[in-house]
This record gives sequence, C-alpha cells and structure tokens, in this order.
Amino acid sequence: ISYIADGVVLADSSVPFEDVPALEAHGARPEVRKAMQGATGVEVRYSTTVNKELIYAARPLRDVPGLPEGVLRIAVPVSIVKERLNRLESGMVWVLSLTVLASGLIGFLSTRPLLRSIDALARTAQSIGQGHYNRRIREYPGKEFKPLADAINGMAHNIEQHLSMLVDQKGRLEAVF
Repeated sequence: ISYIADGVVLADSSVPFEDVPALEAHGARPEVRKAMQGATGVEVRYSTTVNKELIYAARPLRDVPGLPEGVLRIAVPVSIVKERLNRLESGMVWVLSLTVLASGLIGFLSTRPLLRSIDALARTAQSIGQGHYNRRIREYPGKEFKPLADAINGMAHNIEQHLSMLVDQKGRLEAVF
C-alpha cells in the first residue's frame, strides 16, 4: 500500500518509513497518472522496489483531514492472484463435477420407476402377442401411456372374442360333420 501526493511517495507498506524519502517519484506511473485525473488506474508490471511482478490499483484520495490530496495505491503480487485463481478454478471444477454426478444420480433414481413400468407394459403386450389374450395392462407409467394401454387391452379383448367365436364355429362345424 502506498500513498502518493504530487508524485512523491509519502508512505509505502513494503519500505521502512525512514527509507521512504529515498524512493523515486511515482507521478509518472500509469496507474498514478490515471488516478490523478480522477479515475481508477490499474496496471500490471514489474516492481523494482520489491523485485516482483505486481498488479497495481490506484484511486484518488481527496478531502481527508490531515492528509494532503493524493493517490492511494494498492499492489498485489501476480503470483498470489494466479494462485487464488487456480484454487478458485479447481474448486469450480469440483463443484461442477459433483453437480453433474448429483444430477445424473437424481435423473437415474427418478426415471427408474418409470422404466420399470414401461418394461412391465412391454412384457404384458409381448405376452398378449404370444397368445395369452386374457392378459391385461392394469398399471401404466403415466397418463400419457393410458391410450396405448387402452388400445392394447382393447385389441386383446377383440382377439379373445374373435378366437372364442372361431372356437364356437369350429365346434358347430364339427357337430354338423
């Protein structure tokens, strides 16, 4: 953290107070110039004072009793920001992975009863197709399947009636012969 007035550093948290007057003027620094114009200045560059690449943010500071009008500048090492971003990214990957896994599990558990009902419906229809015309579909997975179940039950009933009629006619023909 630095406080700069008229381009001169008045305080810097990374430099002992007695060494502050020896620091070079900061008025030409891009973030300080922008802050002196009344905007927020942001810059990423190498600092010769602390020998690290830093992210600087500077804002004008006015009307503070006991302080001359100047610029408050904060610097954060790029490595710390990158480390925090990496941690955030890995955390987001875990959250995304757990969300996808939970969604898949919820989807599987919620569709399982539906799949069982559809399987039972298919087995009953197959049984009717194999000649067990007295079988009926009593349960179906949802109201959307009611017309299908009714159609299969109606078909089984009609086949059963036609088969009964054929058996009766066959009996009569045999009696005649």
